Amino acid sequence: MSYFEDRYTHVYKPGQAVYRLKARELMRSIQKFDARAINSLLDLGCGCGDLAEAVHQGFNASVAGIDLDDNMVRIAREKKVGEFHAGNVLSPIESLRGRFDAVCSFEVFEHLTHEDHARMLSVYKTCAKPGGLGVIMVPNAGHPLLGSWLTWSDYTHRTGFTTESLAQMLRSYGVKKARITPWYLAGNSALLTFRQLWGTLLGKFAKACVASLSTAPGATDPFTIESWPLSSHLIAVFQIPSL
Repeated sequence: MSYFEDRYTHVYKPGQAVYRLKARELMRSIQKFDARAINSLLDLGCGCGDLAEAVHQGFNASVAGIDLDDNMVRIAREKKVGEFHAGNVLSPIESLRGRFDAVCSFEVFEHLTHEDHARMLSVYKTCAKPGGLGVIMVPNAGHPLLGSWLTWSDYTHRTGFTTESLAQMLRSYGVKKARITPWYLAGNSALLTFRQLWGTLLGKFAKACVASLSTAPGATDPFTIESWPLSSHLIAVFQIPSL
């Protein structure tokens, strides 16, 4: 059974509204880091092309994607919104070299080993334009209630990330400028706003409780905006180092 058949057919199959919201929040996260226009985007681990489609339709950007699953790539191509390739995201495709303002991967790095992180970031460098931006979204292993489940409920996960370890990984491979923030998932804007506000308030309360017993978690890493986010996921936007 392929990953597509297992995860998308039996476990997780969100609607288009979810991806439109993801595209909006992706672009908002990029703009908070760097206000440049994003006219082209490559999605590594693009799945069925839903996020790329939402970016293309919502922001008029040219899009492309790579995914290992032939079934997913077939569905992505049927959308007729961009250029989708079946292949290993750890190996750059020559026709995509140096073409993109931004390169992103949503819920991919947790499926990789430490050795593969270096290969993946090399693909970022190869496919981005000079000075291009990178985006990584991963489950938040540091969530005090859901962290373990988010990280290890998928048998194919190989790595867990907190804000600190995500920042450490980026620096390990030459990133000098990055912004790591909470990423909340929701099916509509109202629910997303509620989760963001609730997460912020609950986080402040949790820190106050911890501070009364020990030392409050503090923001010490220059890449991180929130040291102990209560979001389900994390997003990192960063300046891709040159080759």
